Amino acid sequence: MKNLIYLLLLIGPWGLSAQQLHLKSGRYDVPKGTFKGLHMQRASYGALLWEQTVVPEDKQALQKLGVELFHYLPNHAFEAKIPAGVTVEALKNAGVSSFVAWEPQMKLDAPLALGDLPGWALRGTEHIEVRLLTAEGIFPWGMWQLSETPPVDLGERWWSATVKIDQLLVLASSPEVLFVQAAEEAGQPENYNARSAARVNLAHHTGAYKGAGVVVGVGDDGDIGPHIDYTGRLNSLAGPSLGDHGDHVTGTVFGAGNLDPKGEGMAPEATMVYYDYPDNLSNIDQDYLTYGIRVTNSSYSNGCNAGYTAYAQQMDKDARDNPALVHVFSAGNSNGTNCGYGAGTSWGNITGGHKQGKNVVATANVTATDLIAPSSSRGPAADGRI
Repeated sequence: MKNLIYLLLLIGPWGLSAQQLHLKSGRYDVPKGTFKGLHMQRASYGALLWEQTVVPEDKQALQKLGVELFHYLPNHAFEAKIPAGVTVEALKNAGVSSFVAWEPQMKLDAPLALGDLPGWALRGTEHIEVRLLTAEGIFPWGMWQLSETPPVDLGERWWSATVKIDQLLVLASSPEVLFVQAAEEAGQPENYNARSAARVNLAHHTGAYKGAGVVVGVGDDGDIGPHIDYTGRLNSLAGPSLGDHGDHVTGTVFGAGNLDPKGEGMAPEATMVYYDYPDNLSNIDQDYLTYGIRVTNSSYSNGCNAGYTAYAQQMDKDARDNPALVHVFSAGNSNGTNCGYGAGTSWGNITGGHKQGKNVVATANVTATDLIAPSSSRGPAADGRI
């Protein structure tokens, strides 16, 4: 399950009598000892809360009940799936303090809950394209009529659908729907770094860091080359070229410097599988094995300070499923832009949800003197992570 909902336990003046769910859609009071929305006939999805740090013994007690714990939620809570038939008494005996099932409003991402609908996701004046996370990977049959076009299976239990704006809560009311966010913003090209800024000449002096044996997966703006700097080391899966940004990025990554030595890239002996963005990210689980890709790169934006999106979850899962994989992204060139973090125009403007994953590398734009460039995007992530 996706770590899209953040939970905060607050101790009020009433002592330990209440807890508070701090979600993207708002804050929800949870009186201690509440077990709201626990079903006996079907699985229940929601948040399990404890009064203390959750230890392995707590998890083992729940595992014996068939309870699945997903992402940890600060403080002392987990997103969970509770199978049918598990009683309140059984959960209490396992050490759980409270349980709250997800309600429709809780399932909405912040912009949807606040009515601040992103323009890139709107389809006309009445409809919006959304991404929804489903409990079992099946689009809820009772919701098919809400979608203006046939829902699209995006994999990993995510679906794309276009619905009327005033039907978002109806969509979220389905027990099979766990989270609803707006469609991801279309990518925009980035990358202004240079070989000299990375001190590559020094790294190459030993001969051990030129990329030999490493396969890189890059996604950008359509086909590249042919070029003498790529000969014999490029497998392009991209469609027709839409510009020269892809040539710029791939040359930076693995150009051989054959045409002009000044055009040598960071890893001139690496090989590359090249895609239309974001296919290098969407296909990585398969191509990690098929082509042996171990590093991906995308110098594309994906929504300024978009938060922990579907892409962010996918990037983190990729790194866990494929132990030798490293996702590398540009942080962006949007400093001076206020992306809603709340600290002005020089913070919280990382340009992409996929860049805010916990298991990825997002690199700033620095100058040749190791100073962060004035244009470079900066953190924190939308949820405050540094």
